[in-house]
Amino acid sequence: MSVENPGEMFCARCFPKVRWRSLHGTGSGGFEMADRRTPVEVGILGIGTALAPYACRQMDLLRSLAPALEPGSARERLARRIFRNACIDERRFCIPDFSGRDVFALYEGAPLGLERRMQVYQREAPALAASACERALKHARVSPDEITHLVVATCTGIFTPGPDVELVTRLRLRPAVERTLVAFMGCSGAFHALRVARRAAAEPGARVLLVCVELCSVHQRGEADAGALVAQSLFADGAGALVLAASDGGAGALAGLGPAQTWLAPGTRDALTWGMRDDGFAMRLSPELPSLVGRGVARFVAPLREGVEPGERIAWLVHPGGAAILRAVERGLGLARGELALSWSVLRRLGNTSSAAVIYVLEEALSELAPGSEALLLGFGPGLTFEAVRLRVGAGAG
Repeated sequence: MSVENPGEMFCARCFPKVRWRSLHGTGSGGFEMADRRTPVEVGILGIGTALAPYACRQMDLLRSLAPALEPGSARERLARRIFRNACIDERRFCIPDFSGRDVFALYEGAPLGLERRMQVYQREAPALAASACERALKHARVSPDEITHLVVATCTGIFTPGPDVELVTRLRLRPAVERTLVAFMGCSGAFHALRVARRAAAEPGARVLLVCVELCSVHQRGEADAGALVAQSLFADGAGALVLAASDGGAGALAGLGPAQTWLAPGTRDALTWGMRDDGFAMRLSPELPSLVGRGVARFVAPLREGVEPGERIAWLVHPGGAAILRAVERGLGLARGELALSWSVLRRLGNTSSAAVIYVLEEALSELAPGSEALLLGFGPGLTFEAVRLRVGAGAG
């Protein structure tokens, strides 16, 4: 995975001149710069997130696994250890089923197929997404009728007409708004959506609304093997939104978008899977996933670190995919625990909200980082896919 064409790599001092440069993996495992330039720079004008209404303490969620787990059994002790080691205090959901109140919207004991799960998704996902969008629009001081493009990312549900159409109605967007649905890209969905949104934002007069919304709660299943328990210990519901537009050297923007990079790691297809079954979606996380991330991350981000002077700080905004993933990134990049403090904070308070999770991290970062700060947004998804975007915090942040 050696870096090729170092002369073409990004220089931080030249950031204002960057238009659009994307790095792609070569067949030999290296990276080369693809010339995919737009005539204008793109920045983030507004950001907003929404919290699902039902908060549940992590260890209290074990009761949702019953009757699959017999009290005092070896499997129940394993589940407690997995949940405790997840480093999550609380997760939030759009349904009350896990709150311990004996109120159920979905899991009342009868076997569940996809139809009932998707009905709940269709009812709850648009409302959560709309809440995040409203906050992002308000933050950007952009009215709904100014939005020219809508990009929606989700991997936890499907219906047609979809959440994009629902949001046009709920937010009172123009009927002529151009819509794109980025579906089933998993935890890296925000990066794929950002690529689409960024290109749309480069169009003259464009104002782009991007939203990621996930309802992982509708995919609770009765499995109790170790892999299923790990998945059940991590995921939650959430939504995050961005407003993007062309920006003059980042002026007035919360952050300017710099070079982006993506890489599909060969031979890792089974490391993270999300399959559709008769009784719901089934997630599989390979125990090798953290080590795959840890081994590949340093070489993957190396081109985006070009130009960073010794002693110059870059903020690491990493998708909070789980404690094992964050530790793997720390080891792979040689980072101290505090350098991923924002990602650990989001994981602890919200769990892994799939595609929306990295937007929660970005929102916290933009409230803390000083204008001119350099940051790197980093995530992982099915494939195994590595994703990264370099940012420069703008004058509108803080």
